[in-house]
Amino acid sequence: MAPGKRLLGCLLLVLSMAASAASQTDPAGRYVLNGVREMDSALLIRSDGTFAASLAYGNVEGRVQGRWQRQGEILILQGAQGHPEIAELINGTRLTLDGACLLRDMGTYQACYLRQPELPYDDWRLGFFAPDYMDVWVETTDVADVRGITFREAVAGSVSIRQPEDGSGEPAGWPGPYIRGKGRNFQGVDLPARIFIRWQSLAEPQTYRVTLSIPAEARELMLKPERV
Repeated sequence: MAPGKRLLGCLLLVLSMAASAASQTDPAGRYVLNGVREMDSALLIRSDGTFAASLAYGNVEGRVQGRWQRQGEILILQGAQGHPEIAELINGTRLTLDGACLLRDMGTYQACYLRQPELPYDDWRLGFFAPDYMDVWVETTDVADVRGITFREAVAGSVSIRQPEDGSGEPAGWPGPYIRGKGRNFQGVDLPARIFIRWQSLAEPQTYRVTLSIPAEARELMLKPERV
């Protein structure tokens, strides 16, 4: 083979291997088992190839540690040591990477070990407020986080609003700059990617709906500490 063709072939092989490695998502993180009745389980996958797991089922409860091996999109838990009954249940477990889930085959269905957010706080808040005297009723709010998980009908009801009886309110402006608003705190939810809101303006009256795509810059601000 000519030197130029050999060099080109090697370059293409290196690029192919690099692309394959880049396409593999890092599974390291904290996971909590969802969708299994009467069973609680948490899983910590470390980047060094080790794992720690806890499991409670019936009168059996304990922790184990071991190593994991990756085969494509499959993680295999092995070498578990600790609670003997838990180790027997965990050893050989095959988990399939599927977005924010590690899927575990439960026989007739698949359960999800859901990846937990890694945020510098326990929860974040979504609050609604309106200009003075502008009554609003939120029909529904759907929040999709960066993991692709949607929390439907997360917030509904009235919003925070001022209605001074002496007419001193300013309906043409917005209160601020720091208003908590009426809403809810989101715990175990990652940073928002999209927020869908449908609300009624009782002052007009009219129904509105909008889907807000949250930019990455806004999520970065949510991670920065700020004095208020």
